[in-house]
Formats: sequence, structure tokens, C-alpha cells
Amino acid sequence: MSDPADGGSPWIGATWRYNLAAGCRFNDAMQLSLSVNNLFDKLPPEDASYTAHPYYDTSWFHLVGRSVYMNFTYNFGRSNAGGAQ
Repeated sequence: MSDPADGGSPWIGATWRYNLAAGCRFNDAMQLSLSVNNLFDKLPPEDASYTAHPYYDTSWFHLVGRSVYMNFTYNFGRSNAGGAQ
């Protein structure tokens, strides 16, 4: 945020966003992964030098809050036993 004491500088303090990723491999053919971006669904800090919505630099932040992705992979060309083919 801009502070009148520093001459109206558009400087904003450091911000932190946390992401989480985990995966599990069941066997050679099957795996599952989950990832969460912006885990705590924190909004970007407002920048007083931006006078229109969304009030922050969109090249640094985006309006999408928390995003969750799940990926399941099954490879039909591999053996479920985990041995050589």
C-alpha cells in the first residue's frame, strides 16, 4: 500500500502464497496426484497507485483464488505387477 510518509510510493510489502502438491504411485501403471495453488485463498495486496479494478498489478497476481488440480494416470502399456514386461 502507498504510504503518505514515503511520498506516495506504490511500494507494497512482501507477500506469500503457499502451494501444496502430493502424489501416490500405486504400482508401475497407476498413479494419483493432487496440487493446490494459493492454499489459503489469499487475495493480492491492493496497490494504491492502481485506481481501477482489480487494484493490483495483474502481471504479478491473478484474481483466481485457490485452484485445486487432481491427476489420475493409468498406463495400459505397463504391467500392474511391477515386474519386467
